[in-house]
Amino acid sequence: MVIVRGPHPHARGQIVAGVTGRADRSAVLDFAFREAELRGAVLRVLHAWTHPTSTGPGDMLPLVYDVEAVGQEEEALLAQAVAGWREIRPDVELIQQVVRAHPAKALIEASAEHDLTILGAHEGGRSLLGLGFVAHAVLHHARGPVVIVRP
Repeated sequence: MVIVRGPHPHARGQIVAGVTGRADRSAVLDFAFREAELRGAVLRVLHAWTHPTSTGPGDMLPLVYDVEAVGQEEEALLAQAVAGWREIRPDVELIQQVVRAHPAKALIEASAEHDLTILGAHEGGRSLLGLGFVAHAVLHHARGPVVIVRP
C-alpha cells in the first residue's frame, strides 16, 4: 500500500524504514533495500523503543531498568536485523539509527526529512486495513509518501 499526499517539497535522496528487529519483518527490509538501490538513495533504518520488550512467553519485564543497557540491546537487535542485507545490497549506503521514542512519533518526525517512509503492517492486523497502531498513526500524520509492506 502506498499513500502519497500532495507534492513532496524536494528530493533529498534518502529513504527511512521503520524496523522492529523481528525476523518476520524481513519484507520491510527487502523492499527498503531494493527501493534505495533503484533510487540511488541513502537508506536509514530506524528502530525506536520506549521500554524493554518481552523476549518470549512468560518473560517478566523489569519495573526498573538501565536505559543505557537496554539501548545497547536495541542497537544489537537492529544490527542483527540488517546484518545480511549489507552483503545482498552492497551498493546501498546504510545508516542505522536507534532512538528512545515511540515508534510512530519517531517515524512521523523522520518522514519530514526523507523522500519515502517504509514500514510494515501486522498480519491479521487490528484494524479494517490490517494496520497496527504505528502504521495507522504514520499514515495519518506523515509529511511525505508512505509505503506499508505486508509480511
